[in-house]
This record gives sequence, structure tokens and C-alpha cells, in this order.
Amino acid sequence: MTYADTGLTWIPTSPYIPESDTPQFYASTGMLGELSLVNIGIGYTLPFKVVGAPWIKAYQLAEKLNDQKLPGVHFQPFHYRPFYGIYKEKDCQGVMIIVTDVKAYRPVSTQYMILGMLKNLYPKQVLAKLNSLELTKKDLFCKAAGNEEMLSLLHEEKNVAWKLIMYQKEEREQFQQECKKYLLYP
Repeated sequence: MTYADTGLTWIPTSPYIPESDTPQFYASTGMLGELSLVNIGIGYTLPFKVVGAPWIKAYQLAEKLNDQKLPGVHFQPFHYRPFYGIYKEKDCQGVMIIVTDVKAYRPVSTQYMILGMLKNLYPKQVLAKLNSLELTKKDLFCKAAGNEEMLSLLHEEKNVAWKLIMYQKEEREQFQQECKKYLLYP
């Protein structure tokens, strides 16, 4: 169920969550924002709906992400210039995230794929940003990811996207099975 399905009027919860669909994008790019690797639309008109930086090639990134055939999502090449925040007033290239099927879409897996693809395509830029990351940003990323192992994987592994997506898959599936008996709705 989406918020729009409720029939209720959306009241923005923050300046960065202006529309009822923005929370699903927040789950797609929020951790990326903590790493300060790319602009995620904060400081532009599409908060959490775009991923860009001056060093990204929009068509290359979009093509490689779309080749992964992630469910419920399409990546549109996108060019923009943030008004403030990271890469303020710099020409950025990247992708706009377009959710094509809300029920099939997996925002966190999408985020890990974007992160892994950025590392594959632009390793020098990603590693430079990771190596200069402030301690508070590292802590926020690790809290959002649930542990420090995700950041270690990102640093150490070369082809990290699917490793991040599959990380603790068995534990997640076990949790989903165990919690079914407590759910009010299937």
C-alpha cells in the first residue's frame, strides 16, 4: 500500500520529503547521502530522486544500472545543477530514479546497486570520498546500514553491488518467516 492509496492528504514531513512518494526514494538514496559521495537531490528540486556528481557520466551509469534488471525501477540519464549542498552550482550528471512498479520495487537493494555501480565505474572518486569521510558521516552510514561490515565491504571489495544486496539474506528471510505469526495483515 502506498500513501496515495490511503486517500489522505500528504503533509510534507520535512522540506526534503515534499511529496507522498518521496519516502520510497529516501530509502533508495538516503545512505548514499550519508557518505557524501554524490548529490542525491538535496539542494535541488528532486530530493532523494536523483543521484549525480560532476564526475559521473549520465548515460553510462543509467545503462549499467538498467542492465542489472532490478525489479520495479528504471534509471533515466539526468543532468542538473544543485542550488545548494554538495556540488552546489556545479553541473552534475547522473540518473533520475523512476519507480515503475511500487510492489516489485526494492529501494534498499536499489541503493546498494547504485553504490556498487558507482564504485565499479568510478573507483578513484568513490575511494577518495570514502577515505576522506568524517567520523560522524561514517557512524551515520553504519547506523543506517545496521553495522560496520557494509562499509568494510564497500572499502575492500572490488565488485561490491551484489555482495551488499545479498548480505545477510538468510537472516532476513528467517526474520520474515518468524514475524509472520505476529502480523495483523498478510
